[in-house]
Amino acid sequence: MITPFLRLAGAALLTLSAGTASAAVYLNEFMALNPGRPNDPDARLDMDGDSPGWIELRNDGLEAVDLTGWALTDNPALPAKFVFAAPVAPATTPTRIPAGGYLLVYCSGKPRNIANVQPHALFKIDDTGFLRLSQPDGAGGWLAVSAFGASPAAPYPPQRPGISYGRPGNDASADPVYFLSDTPGAANAAAGETAFVEDTKFDVARGYHSAAFPLTISSATPGATIVYTTNGSVPTLTNGTAVEPADAQAAGKAVVDIDGTTVIRARAFKNGLAPTNTDTRTFLFPARILAQNGPVPSMGLGTYTNSVTNPLPSPLPDGIASLHPSLPWGYASENGRNNGNATNNGPDWAVDPDIVNHAQTANRFTEADLLSIPALSLVTDWKGLFGPNTPGQLDGGIYPPAAGIAEEGVRRTASVELINPDGPATGTGARDGFQVDGRFHIFGGTSQTRWKSYKLSMNFKCETDVDYNIYGGDA
Repeated sequence: MITPFLRLAGAALLTLSAGTASAAVYLNEFMALNPGRPNDPDARLDMDGDSPGWIELRNDGLEAVDLTGWALTDNPALPAKFVFAAPVAPATTPTRIPAGGYLLVYCSGKPRNIANVQPHALFKIDDTGFLRLSQPDGAGGWLAVSAFGASPAAPYPPQRPGISYGRPGNDASADPVYFLSDTPGAANAAAGETAFVEDTKFDVARGYHSAAFPLTISSATPGATIVYTTNGSVPTLTNGTAVEPADAQAAGKAVVDIDGTTVIRARAFKNGLAPTNTDTRTFLFPARILAQNGPVPSMGLGTYTNSVTNPLPSPLPDGIASLHPSLPWGYASENGRNNGNATNNGPDWAVDPDIVNHAQTANRFTEADLLSIPALSLVTDWKGLFGPNTPGQLDGGIYPPAAGIAEEGVRRTASVELINPDGPATGTGARDGFQVDGRFHIFGGTSQTRWKSYKLSMNFKCETDVDYNIYGGDA
């Protein structure tokens, strides 16, 4: 539940606030988990380009309100965790919220509290918890004005990345809702979502496999539709394989046959509810990896035919670009490499056959070697990483070289999984690894121009914090 601003809440407050402009200020909207860009192309960034959570204050009165001395907190026992500062001479302008206007406070933890400068609270917003706006009561204490969550024991509900929570239609007395499209600094939508489809569940954990198996993806919500992809893209109602429920009362369920290295991304949808987030699972088949010489069939990219002796024609035949659009990078040739020739012939999908088929058995690269260390799986839409890129294209590949290629630092959304070779098949043990969404970009200085290295480094920023003991044991 939400506590509306208390202009009508009781005689004590009316005695202090009735007839004053300050009574019209209230908490209108907030986002606890700001994913930043490009995860959310319209994400609100602070003056440093960072993407902390934020709280929106609204003034529906007819006069501007000086917020000097007002306070925000996420803990009712500490009502003054953030207090709007007074101007320091020679500055004279306080932090004000205009009549009918809005003010955004970033909850970044940054020590930046200067009057009339973008405000930053020292606390960060929890994904479920309590927020309160207070004003001085004139006697050295605090008067609660507005809150999200009735108390720490009755907090606001769990929040999702990129989704805000607030008052529909700026109605301070309305029960709060989720907004799939946030509106910081502007009026809230008249309606939102009150609940989410239950999250998707997989009956097989990410990891290594040696035999085919059926994978069941489910959602406990009756009537939910499961949508999944196998090419790294995010499932939507118009992208991916949709599996309708058996009937309106049946829980969402999809069964996918996994018979080789496969990346599954899944979401669940139902009219009247907000969809789930995207869940990602990677299933690795070591024997297939050692023998692969092209993209895994589940990616739907077709067979790569461009090579030294069998190049793709120019212009490309109809359908080729859509089957396997790729930048001209790598050392690929018929035997999976190019013997040091620097000609760019396309992706090198194969493990070097010289080590897989080494004459000395002890020196061969085997399945056991793949299973001796964890793997990282970076999952993203193919075209956003390796696809063609033309000037002005915002979703093209970022892995050079190509005319009009995006520069270093251009970000793309992705999922990252840590996969332990000894992880349990059911996903219930300490060696499960982890999965987190986020964004990445290419970096590496001069190596991006290809005169140094064809193996470019990537920087990945997690959307949420990851707490995982990578080294295990007592490390």
